[in-house]
Amino acid sequence: MPAYLIILLFFLNILFGISFFYLVFLLIFHPRTKRKFLGIPLPRGIIYLLQDKIVEKVVDFFQTYLEVKREDFATSKSNEIARDITEKAINFLKQKINIFPDFIKNKIIGFVENVIFHFALELSCSFLPEIVDRYLIKERVLNLFSDENVRFVEQKAKYYLTKPIVIFGAVFGFIFAAFNLIILVIFSIL
Repeated sequence: MPAYLIILLFFLNILFGISFFYLVFLLIFHPRTKRKFLGIPLPRGIIYLLQDKIVEKVVDFFQTYLEVKREDFATSKSNEIARDITEKAINFLKQKINIFPDFIKNKIIGFVENVIFHFALELSCSFLPEIVDRYLIKERVLNLFSDENVRFVEQKAKYYLTKPIVIFGAVFGFIFAAFNLIILVIFSIL
């Protein structure tokens, strides 16, 4: 086999490695919007698909845990968390106050259980929702996943990751080129 074909094969493998890893990079960020190719809808970039799922999870978290009205507290997840916290605190307290007589220990446990549960009630029904509303935490979290911030991440990724991706792709292609060259030599001998 002529030497120029071997060199061409070598460089084509390196070019394939570079283009493969750059294509993976493009699949993460592009296309930004839903597009169609020959009538077939193309999926959005991976980061945009994850963006939608993350936003759904954040909204679900805020609705489930922090936007609970006091009337709905008895059937909410916040109530379960408050009960769990109270139960763990009471179990810890029961282990630590074994030196007291039962009539004093039961009063202490009842008082602490009542205080902890009402503290958790106030924390989850009043304090945390007020903090979330006052500092616009939900809006700021959702703003982190806005399109302009994702584009900013893409610009920084292109600036800082393109060179390492190209180098990694070239090394990947070089390894395949060497492997192809070894196979070519083996088959040319046979």
